Amino acid sequence: MDAAIAIAPLTVRALGRVVSLLDYEDFVRTMPGIGKARVKALYRANQPLAHITVAAEDGSSIAKDTDYCANLVNTISRYSSSTHEFQVDSYEPLFFKLSRR
Repeated sequence: MDAAIAIAPLTVRALGRVVSLLDYEDFVRTMPGIGKARVKALYRANQPLAHITVAAEDGSSIAKDTDYCANLVNTISRYSSSTHEFQVDSYEPLFFKLSRR
């Protein structure tokens, strides 16, 4: 129930269509199994690209070769502007160590 309450405003903002970068982020964050999503504007061959980075609800990465990722891409394609390209990638955890000198 808490997840539904948190997601409800996102679904209202997207209104069933994906046009702007914020729409992509809101739309993807409403998908079951997605814990976090971030969208950045990039360019590929001088063409705008919405680059979507996702993480699963449990904090794990989402492999590109899974049915889940394929379904995510297909769902976004159905609701996105056909003139705007996008790419979905999973986040990659980066580990580092801090020390005090």
